[in-house]
Amino acid sequence: MIVNIMHRPASGQLYDMFRLQQSIAHELGLKTTIMVPYDFMLDARTVADVRADAERYGDEVGIWLGETTTEHLAQKVGCKEAFLWLLNKEAKQRVLREVLGKFREVFGYAPASFAAYHMDAYSLRLLKELCPQIKISVAGCFEEGVKVFHGCNNSWYLFNEGMPFAPWYPAKENSLRPAQNADDWCGVVAVPHLSRDLALSYEGRNDFFASHPANVQRAMANRGADAPYVLNLLDVYRFQERFNNGFSYTNVFVGPNWLYHSPNVQDCDEITQGLYREYLSYFAALREEGHLVDMHMSEFADWFVQNVLPSAPQIFDAKEILYGSGKDYIWYCDSEMRVTFDLCQGGSIGDLRPFVARQPRNTGADMPQKAYGSNPYVIHSQYRTGNAHHFSDGARTTLLVSNGCQTLGNL
Repeated sequence: MIVNIMHRPASGQLYDMFRLQQSIAHELGLKTTIMVPYDFMLDARTVADVRADAERYGDEVGIWLGETTTEHLAQKVGCKEAFLWLLNKEAKQRVLREVLGKFREVFGYAPASFAAYHMDAYSLRLLKELCPQIKISVAGCFEEGVKVFHGCNNSWYLFNEGMPFAPWYPAKENSLRPAQNADDWCGVVAVPHLSRDLALSYEGRNDFFASHPANVQRAMANRGADAPYVLNLLDVYRFQERFNNGFSYTNVFVGPNWLYHSPNVQDCDEITQGLYREYLSYFAALREEGHLVDMHMSEFADWFVQNVLPSAPQIFDAKEILYGSGKDYIWYCDSEMRVTFDLCQGGSIGDLRPFVARQPRNTGADMPQKAYGSNPYVIHSQYRTGNAHHFSDGARTTLLVSNGCQTLGNL
């Protein structure tokens, strides 16, 4: 399994948490990519610390574009909308030109890695056009499940369902569709923001259940410092090597705000910080056993291009490990479709997102899709009815396949 570990600075007391995260990774000898927000490129202490870490430990330095309304960036580009994917084309150009230009000015070179919660197709193409050195981007949050919006508020508009669950080659006209070939590819390798529990991605919510120990604490899926689910989920990802020619991938990107006085975590800071250390320590232990390779972001992009073809499918056996229900789903994704098979329902298709129409998906105020960047489903049993009714109303039979008068089967 390959892992990318990313850290990003934050202000005030949270800066100490960023330094703690860095210290843990360095103590364990793990490769780390520091994603620097625009406003922190203007902070002398942050720049000095990041440069020192890069020189001493070899950390890669990239860009984190979480929000466009932070103090200095908002003053510079005049954006009132919080996220890049909601801006019009002209505003996206202003933001990316300013952020990339400031990085070059401060660090003296162009970045190879970039990260945002979501990068629509236009933004990803523009990023590569403005900075050809960019190799990789966190390009989608992959927050799914029929209950995923239960905990949301009106500040969070992230509609990017139907995206790949593993690293992919984004298509030029739809960043959440895997490219068919090199000509269809936008030129940037994409990875999801965190690795999610794919069993809960289907019929629950995966934003609480991911490669992020504090997210699991938010879900109260731990008992204080005892949090076996966190490491068990990582082992589920390791298991996927068996279906993908020996390749599996995960990443970690925990903001410092989760480690200090987080209102979303019921445990004390000592437990939260201890779980983060335990998580990174498990990576180090797996590496020593020969089961894991830690890479910088751009290093992984190079490996991916050399070893995985754009047309290669991704397969994931998602066994439910939190509740002990025995449920099992098979996820499959390639340039033609993303499909989920429910093995507890006779292998029926529970979720089908065809990509064959090659529909463009560009979000923004001046785009037809506006905020909606999702790849829509043709079949999704959970959205059609509830679990309690499946046994009687035929909700899992959403499509009949016929030849003339003969019904060949149902899905």
